Order: sequence, then structure tokens, then C-alpha cells
Amino acid sequence: MATVNHKRAVVAEELVGFGGIDAASPYGDGRMAYDMKNFKVLPDGSLVKRDGFAVLASLPEAVRGLYVLHEESGDFILAVAGSALYRISVADGTSESAEVLTSFAGRVGFFRYDGELYLMDGVEIYHYLGGVAVEVCSGYVPLYGSGWNPNSGAATINEPINLLSRKIRIKYSCTGSYTTVRFHVKVASVDAVYRNGVLAGTTIYKLA
Repeated sequence: MATVNHKRAVVAEELVGFGGIDAASPYGDGRMAYDMKNFKVLPDGSLVKRDGFAVLASLPEAVRGLYVLHEESGDFILAVAGSALYRISVADGTSESAEVLTSFAGRVGFFRYDGELYLMDGVEIYHYLGGVAVEVCSGYVPLYGSGWNPNSGAATINEPINLLSRKIRIKYSCTGSYTTVRFHVKVASVDAVYRNGVLAGTTIYKLA
């Protein structure tokens, strides 16, 4: 049986000039600018390189929330993973962290109010102090009821519940030295009780 060997022809191309690449000018073997990887064609036919992505940091737990922080010293990414707050430098990927949150799961939201940055983790509201430091804060505490009578029940709600605060204020008209007050909302704890404008000691009241 006879065999035939074929040799591929070697084709040399000489570049004699270059007039640029746009949406209508082919390059190479007839491919168009649209075929170029990592480039996109603008409406005027010019090309720009697409933005790339790089790993800045690897966190030990799933990320619960992110915020890009622009400062004079550079750009940083604030990330919450687990109960820790991470501050990651966009320039070189260096990071610092601290366990500052009371929760370990669920989404964390960032928001700005009056020029300050805050975090919400579904349990507390945190005021961002810089670096990886925060402080627990309470938003405006609304007056839920004023002059209510514990014997006749709650009256009209004075102010709507503030969704940024976990606390409310209630004023009761109590005449006896010992009074049982039934709240009309779920109570987890009592921060303070005032009698005639004076803070009452914790031994004279209890949460049933």
C-alpha cells in the first residue's frame, strides 16, 4: 500500500503598516475587533480594555456585608464575615480585623446618616469609628405611650416605632406603691425605670 505524505505550506505574512483597530477594520486573518478578548467596542468604534478582577483577600467565613470606603489615605473595603469586621486595602490587599459584632449570621447592612457610617446586623446598630472599631448605638427612642393607666390598658400610640431602634419609651400613671404593668408589645428587657423623674433602683422592679 502506498502512503502519501503531505507537508503544510508555511505562509509568512509581512506587516507593512498599521492603521489602528476599530469596529470596521479587520486584523490578522479577517477577525474583527469584536472578537478581541477583554476589549469592548464603544459607540464611536474605539476600543477600551475591560476592567479586570483580582482577589484582594480571603476571609475565613462567608461574607455577610460589604462597603467601599473612600478616604484620603486610599480606598478600603469594609467586610463583615462571621462576627468580625475586616478593613481591606484596595491598593495592596492588606487587612486588619476585630471581633466587634454580637451576631454571627445573617445579612449586614451599611448606611450613612448625617455624614456618619453605620452598620446593622439584625441585632444591634453600630456606629463606625474608623479602622475596625465600632460602638453600639441606639437611634431615636420613640415615645410609644404617654400617661397610660396600667389598670385600664394602653391608649393611643403617640409615636410610630423607630425601625432603627430596639427600644421604646412608655409613661404610665401609677398611683399605688406596687403596680403590675402589662405591656402591649413584646418586652425583652427593661433599661431603666424612672419614678417622678428619678431613676429607680433595679431591686424595686422586675420583668416577669
